[in-house]
Amino acid sequence: MPADGPLLSSLVAVMGAIRHAELSTVPVALADLVNLIEQQIPVVNYAGIAVPARRVERTPAAVITEHPVIAMLHDAERHGGAGPARDAASSQDTVLVADLTVEGRWPQFTREAARVTSVRSIAALPMHYDRFVLGVLILAAERPEAFDATVLADAADLAALAAGAWSAVVREEQLRRALSSRDDIGQAKGILMERFSITADAAFALLRQLSQESNTPLLDIAQHLIATVI
Repeated sequence: MPADGPLLSSLVAVMGAIRHAELSTVPVALADLVNLIEQQIPVVNYAGIAVPARRVERTPAAVITEHPVIAMLHDAERHGGAGPARDAASSQDTVLVADLTVEGRWPQFTREAARVTSVRSIAALPMHYDRFVLGVLILAAERPEAFDATVLADAADLAALAAGAWSAVVREEQLRRALSSRDDIGQAKGILMERFSITADAAFALLRQLSQESNTPLLDIAQHLIATVI
């Protein structure tokens, strides 16, 4: 997929939107990437991005798409507990389904997907940096063996570019959270030191004890203490 002229401009705009988004608005920018892929790769009938649940960010699993078909495929994987997108995320390799009607790797998924959609081919491409999977790009087509090596290479290039921009946003948010967490814990320690006339080490030990006894993250304990006092 040569990137020149209007395509290059669109690609630069989409990647810029992802890179400069807040973490909470990245899905909006990724939706533009999905639309671009559908426009520029003719064999793709439906596209979307599956985003796994994030425990640290407290966000549920989701799928970014404008097509109910992709959402149905996502639901079929969730119901069956297995499927191409999950395998792509765990292996960090592209997973290809040449023909859904004869695919044998995920019986429950293939039965449900074939029943509720007209999809025959699926390609699932991980979007990751280092060992951290941000999401999985899902391409679907209504004819079998729709995705050849050229299509997969083009899609992989787009997924890698988007993952690079997306990961920069994630790293910035992680740094912000780390700094904020340190500030909150420091403030909570200060409150305990003043109230109980104890040292910084003793205050931190008390926070840690409260965290362990209540099975609550230490940061949550600190933030609750700050909110209660303030």
